[in-house]
Amino acid sequence: LKQDSGAIAVTLFGTWFAMSSWRSSRWLRPLFQFVVVGYLGLMQGDLLSIGMWVGWARNGVPWVNSLGLVFLTAAAVLVPIATKHNVYCSHLCPYGAIQQ
Repeated sequence: LKQDSGAIAVTLFGTWFAMSSWRSSRWLRPLFQFVVVGYLGLMQGDLLSIGMWVGWARNGVPWVNSLGLVFLTAAAVLVPIATKHNVYCSHLCPYGAIQQ
């Protein structure tokens, strides 16, 4: 849980940030993108992929080792269903942050 707490915090903040009026802030958005790329992408290596989900489907979800990825998956799959806002691709994906 200790290693995943940062990823969970970034996911929760990013979800709030994507749905708030702060999402277009000229100073906060680039700062948060830097955190997403630096922390989630480079330090943690928390990136979602179809291959990861196939592995989870075949072998089960490793709850102890990847709680941060479970939160990212929930942000990518459940939040858009519930709120009609795509938060993962627009705010939490390190690949998307680099492209912007």
